[in-house]
Amino acid sequence: MPPPSFDAHTTAEQAVTEIAKSIVGKTVIVTGASLGGLGGETARVLAKAGAGLVILAGRSEEKCVGVRSLPGRNPRCISKC
Repeated sequence: MPPPSFDAHTTAEQAVTEIAKSIVGKTVIVTGASLGGLGGETARVLAKAGAGLVILAGRSEEKCVGVRSLPGRNPRCISKC
């Protein structure tokens, strides 16, 4: 089976659906985790898909503050900003 192809119209949920089985229980690091940005959306979808530990990394505390609701959705989600 050929690898999936993504383009500018692919959503984070569509992309994660393609790799969901391989991330269950795994530790993932998401950089640029800001609310409303690509990193924040990626972190949300990875946590929802069952990643074992989601580590959020950002340039500043202010950038990460909105994404901090993730620990409530996935108890194994931490932020380091």
